[in-house]
Amino acid sequence: SGAGFSITYCFAAIFWGIAVEKANRKRMISLACIAWSCCSLVTGRTNSLLVLGLMRAILGGLQGAFEPAAFSMVSD
Repeated sequence: SGAGFSITYCFAAIFWGIAVEKANRKRMISLACIAWSCCSLVTGRTNSLLVLGLMRAILGGLQGAFEPAAFSMVSD
């Protein structure tokens, strides 16, 4: 599940970084945190290795949304 997380995190951060330039950063951070938390909850409650790997990949994509928006807000 580490490779699934890392790969989706790297590629998602690029696309989310482009989206951050066009969207409201505060709203994007809020939505990313809510989605990230929900995904973490589902990841913790799973009992299947396949679902765990899938949720870790989705979690990587959602965490990739948070970092570009947060760095952009700090620079302001």
